[in-house]
Amino acid sequence: MKNLYYYNWQLQASVFGVVMDDIKERYEQDDIYFVSCKGSLLPCWSNMTADPLKCEICRFNQKSAFSKHFKNVKQVYIDDYCDKKFVENEFITQSLDNYNTFDEIRALEYKGISIGYAALSSYISSTRNRDILIDAKFKEYFNGLLKTQIFIKTAIDGIINEVNPEVISIFNGRIHDTRPVFQTALQKRITLRGVETVVKGEHDYYRRIFEDALPHNIDFQTLIINKTWNESLLILQEKIEMGSQFYENRRNNILTRDVKVFTAGQDSGRLPDNWDISKRNIVIYNSSEDEFAAIGKDWDDLALFESQEKGIKYILDNVKDSNIHFYLRIHPNLTHVNYGYHLRLHDLDKKYKNITVIAAKSPISTYTLMDNCEKVVVFGSSTGVEACYAKKPVILLGGTFYYYLDVAYIPNDKEQAITLINAFLKTKEVLGALKFGFYLMNMEKYSKPISYNAKPLLLFGKKIGYTFPHLKFMGSSLMHKCFLKLYQLKHKIKRYLQKPNVLMLPKSEQ
Repeated sequence: MKNLYYYNWQLQASVFGVVMDDIKERYEQDDIYFVSCKGSLLPCWSNMTADPLKCEICRFNQKSAFSKHFKNVKQVYIDDYCDKKFVENEFITQSLDNYNTFDEIRALEYKGISIGYAALSSYISSTRNRDILIDAKFKEYFNGLLKTQIFIKTAIDGIINEVNPEVISIFNGRIHDTRPVFQTALQKRITLRGVETVVKGEHDYYRRIFEDALPHNIDFQTLIINKTWNESLLILQEKIEMGSQFYENRRNNILTRDVKVFTAGQDSGRLPDNWDISKRNIVIYNSSEDEFAAIGKDWDDLALFESQEKGIKYILDNVKDSNIHFYLRIHPNLTHVNYGYHLRLHDLDKKYKNITVIAAKSPISTYTLMDNCEKVVVFGSSTGVEACYAKKPVILLGGTFYYYLDVAYIPNDKEQAITLINAFLKTKEVLGALKFGFYLMNMEKYSKPISYNAKPLLLFGKKIGYTFPHLKFMGSSLMHKCFLKLYQLKHKIKRYLQKPNVLMLPKSEQ
């Protein structure tokens, strides 16, 4: 088959390894046209500051990866199918700079492509700034993300007309320099293969394919979760044990399906000093909502509140039972986030008497809180499904991959959320939680190990970093690393002498 393969994140060596592994598998059976760029897609996800050094290294990495094993792959450059003048004219003609609010950005489209959502997704993921100040400085930068998508949409239409592919392969598809290709494939009804990483542990990636869906698609994920459970040849008890293992590992600080153990610095058995067993103690687990911001309307429609901060305030304002006390356990992943949507949470217990705020870096145990509370409230955090496994009632107020697994009470509106919080709830059955855990522990059923994972780079027996099997120069990983260092040195000198233009991400917040 003619496989149009679009990828331009060559700076991300681990992810590039997943892509190269996929091409390696498809190389013998597909006629592959590999689409990347020579530097026109700026800012791109791998180079959000449009740094010329990064562009040079990106092209060097691509050349290194393809030079030996994939010489017959047809290289196509997106730069050859569009020009900047056309993009500027289209941007002005379509009035795509006519936005002043978050919702107006999300509504921006160009030829059926959700360019507003995609650009927001890139910006928020790279800055972790959730409460954006949409001023002139922000627009000057953000418009570049929108224009990049006009460029990609125009070019990919031209490439598709020329190549006439039967399948299009991309990586991910969520952010601004991939979503135009993802949505164009769906528009033209061309089979879409979305390649994605599955994280088993630090520097241990697997490869997974999503057909005609984003990796964040909840319906798709729910389908695969149930399929993994239902089609397993293991007996029920074995499935229960394997599903349970995910939760037991998490409780025992064993790295499982993540890049970091977020509860490692917590003291097992430790509760807040003001814990009162005579009260109805309810724990709210927030999440780092920047990770799932601007995915798409399907996620936004499942969120009961515009933001977690507003949701928490609504709960505190409307729960009048003086015997109920809330404990907000701030997600440890927010420890170094210095934006207001995190920092303002620490002032809640100054305004409200019915809440105790537990800082992200606090040693108070996430699981001890869970075991001793009456119920749990989440906006999508994985602690929600973990609480169901721990046989606690859970109230879910936002989108998440376990949304349809019947592990939580899901209110239809804000008033019902308050009713559920006030009520004495029964625990949900743990079957949905077991399915979710079984799914995560059975990654081999829907993903494949790759041959291009990171490996320690040794010099005279000492580790000096990591290298990747697909990144070699003159057959040597060490030579590749040395050339990268030379590039960096050269550009440090250039910056000192010439001071090349590098974009600055605006980070002002409301």
